Amino acid sequence: MMNVYYKNHFGEVVDLKSGPYHLLAGDLLDYKWNALSTANQITGFEKEIHEKSVTFEIFASKAEYHRALDLVTEIFEKDILAGVPGKLYFNQQYLKCYITESKKTEWESDVLAVTELAVTTDYPYWIEEKEMHYEPTDTMSRDNKRYPLRYPYRYSNGLSDMTILNEHYTETDFRMVIFGPAISPAVFIGDQLYQVNMKIEAGEYVTIDSSQGTIILTKTDGSRENAFNSREKEQNIFARIPQGMSRVKWNGDFGFDIILFQERSQPRCA
Repeated sequence: MMNVYYKNHFGEVVDLKSGPYHLLAGDLLDYKWNALSTANQITGFEKEIHEKSVTFEIFASKAEYHRALDLVTEIFEKDILAGVPGKLYFNQQYLKCYITESKKTEWESDVLAVTELAVTTDYPYWIEEKEMHYEPTDTMSRDNKRYPLRYPYRYSNGLSDMTILNEHYTETDFRMVIFGPAISPAVFIGDQLYQVNMKIEAGEYVTIDSSQGTIILTKTDGSRENAFNSREKEQNIFARIPQGMSRVKWNGDFGFDIILFQERSQPRCA
């Protein structure tokens, strides 16, 4: 069953496939690349700010109708007024966007309104997140969070050795979250080194985001600190994760998560 819903940055949801809202039409599967050219020859491609349309109806009893009509505007406009995009979901994939226009017809009946939305995005890619967890191998017997079906082991060189599978059809951006305690934690994915030269205390964590080009330390009190200058500068810490299977090695003294951002012009339907 196809699921289509909008979630604003507060987590409030308009489910376009569940009453009193019923999806009628949309161009969610359409996309466009703009060709770049020099001397009448294609030199590359790019995407611009893009607008999609979604049409749905609100059908409810007279007692529920007006509240249902008001609610969608309130949820959509919170993102507009805050300048923070919401997410339009197609199953597990989302498009970061704003609802910038709403046209309504047949609303006079007090039970039915047909609404056409303009969905505007400056990043016209559908994103699916794939999350993997890697435990510190020295604490497998302690009461830390456990991840089933995970069997890390140590080679003679002292590195824990596991794998990461990127099932996407191309390399992907990622978010890596390294949990303290750790001192200058380093992770190899294939031949690529991801390392921050700093001390991370217990209860703290560092987030490396390749799509944003940021490295942030989150402290135990929730405060955030820019740790960009702590990166290992001889390596590209924002290098994308390659397609297929890669080896993952680290010293096993700390745990970390990797979230892959698999992006598509058209949402995956299967």
